[in-house]
Amino acid sequence: MARSTNGGGGNGNIEAERQHRLLETIQVVSFSANPTTVTPFGTITLSWQVEVPTTLNFPVSIIVNGQQVGTSGTLVITVVTQTEVQLAAASPLASAPLKTLTLTLDQSGCQMLAPPASLVTVPLQQQLTNRFSGSSSFTLLGSGVTVTPFDGYANIAIPLDLHVPDWFDATMDIAIELDIAMAADRSSVTVQPFTNVHITWTWVQDLAGCTEFGQKLSQAFMSDIVEHELAPQLAQQINGLIQSAATVQQESDPQHRTFALTAFSFGTNINFTLCPQG
Repeated sequence: MARSTNGGGGNGNIEAERQHRLLETIQVVSFSANPTTVTPFGTITLSWQVEVPTTLNFPVSIIVNGQQVGTSGTLVITVVTQTEVQLAAASPLASAPLKTLTLTLDQSGCQMLAPPASLVTVPLQQQLTNRFSGSSSFTLLGSGVTVTPFDGYANIAIPLDLHVPDWFDATMDIAIELDIAMAADRSSVTVQPFTNVHITWTWVQDLAGCTEFGQKLSQAFMSDIVEHELAPQLAQQINGLIQSAATVQQESDPQHRTFALTAFSFGTNINFTLCPQG
């Protein structure tokens, strides 16, 4: 737990420093974990006892693994990926770690997989290419739609040539970033979109605000497609890929245990780890 101070001024900072120093005088009689080696989704029992000096003139909270507890007791926690548990103390203005235990995470029963990101980026690229093909009003420029995977996100580029007879010609560059990460509950993968549309008019030069209006209209149109179609579909594809792999692992497991997601990263490959529950 990080040390904290009150940024409200010199007196507040001095008092926070004082409380922090006094928190460090709290004596840890015992702090243990049983067992200290655990598999993902396994449980351990934490036991502790601390002695808080009676001379402290401010309220003190004892924190075990992020939970406020008493000065002694036990706590059963489920471990997924963490390798440390901490005993800490907190006051109204400060906090201080008292002791940290290191756990050994046994992942020997887990499966680490890394299929290529092209399994999801190529279908997405083809879907967008089909959407922007076959119309006399616009054509794809250059190499067409590109979907490029990066560390934690995918970039989509859509260069278009727009042609409306007797009105205007324009080029439109659409840039989309899809942030791809494990959900907060660690059970699935989420995709968060960001869309940017840039329009260059080649005939009507901002006639009556056309450029600004066209850009806002195009941005709204593309943002709606990305938010309600592309992002959900990509998330569904990735989560479907992970679930299929989990089913294969369960079927091949002698105990037919359920396998769940414990780690995920997106880049050139879709790296994820599946571990048995129970």
